[in-house]
Amino acid sequence: MTYFHPWTLREQHWSDEHVPTLQNLRQGCETWEAALTQWLNGNIICEESKLYVGNFISIHRLRPGEQDEDGMANPDDMVEDEEVYVSIDMLEEVLETRIGGKTRQSDDLDIMGDGHHMNSSEAVGLGRDIWSKTGAASASTTQPTYSFDEEKVQLSLQSAKSSRSKENKFAARTGAQTRTEREAALSQRKQATKEDVQEWLDALRSRTRSDGRLFVNTKQFEAVAKVSQKVMEELPNRKGCAPAASEPLRWVVHGGPGTGKTHVVRDVIKKELFDQILQWQQGLDYQVIALQAVMADLLQGDTIHHACGIPVRKKGVDGDVVIQSHKAVAEQSLYWRWLLIDEFGMVGASLLAEVDMKLRDVVVDINPRKKSRSGHAQPFGGLNVLLSGDLWQLAPPSGGYLANIPAEFIANARKYNPNVTISHGQSLLWGGPENKEWAFHGITELEESERCREDPWLQEVQLELREGRLSEDSHGFLHGQVTRVCGSWTNGRATCGNGVCQQLSEDKATWTKIEAAERNCNICTDSRKKRQRVANDADDSRFREAKFVDAPAIFPNNDIKYDVNKQRARQYAATHRLGVTWVQAKDRPLPKTLQERPDLVLQKTAWLSRHDRECGDLYGMFPLIEGLPVALTDHLDRSPDKQLLRGKIGKIHSWKVAATDGSVWEDDVRILHELPEVVYVKFEHCSWHIEGTPEPGIYPVTKVRRHWYLDKGRQYPQLAIQREQLPLVPWALFFKG
Repeated sequence: MTYFHPWTLREQHWSDEHVPTLQNLRQGCETWEAALTQWLNGNIICEESKLYVGNFISIHRLRPGEQDEDGMANPDDMVEDEEVYVSIDMLEEVLETRIGGKTRQSDDLDIMGDGHHMNSSEAVGLGRDIWSKTGAASASTTQPTYSFDEEKVQLSLQSAKSSRSKENKFAARTGAQTRTEREAALSQRKQATKEDVQEWLDALRSRTRSDGRLFVNTKQFEAVAKVSQKVMEELPNRKGCAPAASEPLRWVVHGGPGTGKTHVVRDVIKKELFDQILQWQQGLDYQVIALQAVMADLLQGDTIHHACGIPVRKKGVDGDVVIQSHKAVAEQSLYWRWLLIDEFGMVGASLLAEVDMKLRDVVVDINPRKKSRSGHAQPFGGLNVLLSGDLWQLAPPSGGYLANIPAEFIANARKYNPNVTISHGQSLLWGGPENKEWAFHGITELEESERCREDPWLQEVQLELREGRLSEDSHGFLHGQVTRVCGSWTNGRATCGNGVCQQLSEDKATWTKIEAAERNCNICTDSRKKRQRVANDADDSRFREAKFVDAPAIFPNNDIKYDVNKQRARQYAATHRLGVTWVQAKDRPLPKTLQERPDLVLQKTAWLSRHDRECGDLYGMFPLIEGLPVALTDHLDRSPDKQLLRGKIGKIHSWKVAATDGSVWEDDVRILHELPEVVYVKFEHCSWHIEGTPEPGIYPVTKVRRHWYLDKGRQYPQLAIQREQLPLVPWALFFKG
């Protein structure tokens, strides 16, 4: 309307019935769509305008719009497609996972090592032996049926939609709509003082746990004290004296597995200092971010890309996926004082540089902390920044490793121009105290492991693995193989107290002598048995122990994960005597793809066997089983009270089958012909309640559409397929390749 319809801002001189003022452009119509329709229906009085509008409409009809996810706006481009329905006879075939890599063609692999296809095939076979479909086959099986009130279903869907619209918005956190209301709301909050923080810090130093251990050890307290001192610098005292201006703090909390990094950041700094003592709100006064949603959820935080509005670059997608607008990030960061970045070792150096440059840009210039004394923008827009993590873990897949000393940085004598580069990100970390105006100021190294305190041998093995120096004896213990020390050997001594075991271990005796000594030492025998953590075969009885029934499984690649997930889901159904409702994904080649390869419709059944990571993170065949643990594959709802991010775990509560679905139960299995209208997922320990659902913590999940590419290995993929499926993955159990 504003582009084609004439309008004016000069009401007295130029406005009339054909040229209204801008505020009256809708001319009494309730919606803009109605106003546009009314104008196009014979009310365009200028022939030249009619020509322009007509040309625009013609071109728009021929070109798919941004919201046309099907990519089929032009019917002339349509190529015939066929729907595929999986029958009970086809089920085992489509559940057979397609394994990537090449099959063995020659004996070259004997020299070069086993290939991906061979390794994955063996692992899939082992997984099926371990998690084969077992259970009470002869017992009766429950075939779930649900009845729904259609009004409540629609109410729940609408309530969920309204909830998603509130995601992390300023008004959702303060209840204020205008800037004046925001300032008033913030000014009425209780203001903590320096004395409040100091009293809490003094009490923390000597606080103990129920077992008598200190709540924070020496190094942990050192990290908390560093943050607390900076907080106190920026707070008034009880006499009302305003704080003097000070430079922002940039600090690192570093440590190995189990040293308490999460305890320091989440339990002490975030929950106690920020939330309780200062009465700050996460997302309003400070922000906690992490690379992956799973890690962000553990800290009730946000992902780096979403919180900072950094586009996500995905191969095979045209352009970047924009997370948040510049304006939205500026609004949300308006009152931030601290930025906590968890597991920073997984953050690429270039991404850290992007965070720095983004915050320099979005933090408003009137913020007194943004500019340095020289008038230049401070790193991270003048926010106090705390990194926590471990640089001895795996490097990020792209973007440069922060643990590497930047070669450019060294060559340029510790000088760099701030921009989004790997060198910039690394320089922030490695600048040193002499460059404190732009680099991180220092580090607190957490050294004492608080995890597995009852098993010092396992602590030592974890340290060996972290530092890449696993000893032959540790490897032998883990695999149940021979060692040159006795079974209870830990940190240089035989904990059994047997002098013979001690001497043989010090002498690195032969296995024959070690074995003979252990026949007379029950402690060493039991310790050796417990230390074998690697299973020899699928018959290992430990796989059937209760603690492993619902334990997450970790796999080296996605095809193994995908196959085992399906096996464990079927095992879950058999164990609980439940029928399985299979949801078949709907794949549709886009018109351009069919024009290039019309034969692709014959391959639809085979596509259902591809793992989810190949197909837009959507399963080919998804099992609906009541009570089955599932994880979200997308950020479902970012509203402050829910934070249903990718990786969040819930359980299937119920589902509503499409009214036109004609599928039936056969042999305790039902294969839906259509995607369900809605699946309700229950999230435990939640107080929020979606209207239309029977209890708190239940959220309606509906199908999504995503594009994936058959030729994704090409630099510019062309063969696009649209898949419709539920954005869920069985957590029976997940996880990552």
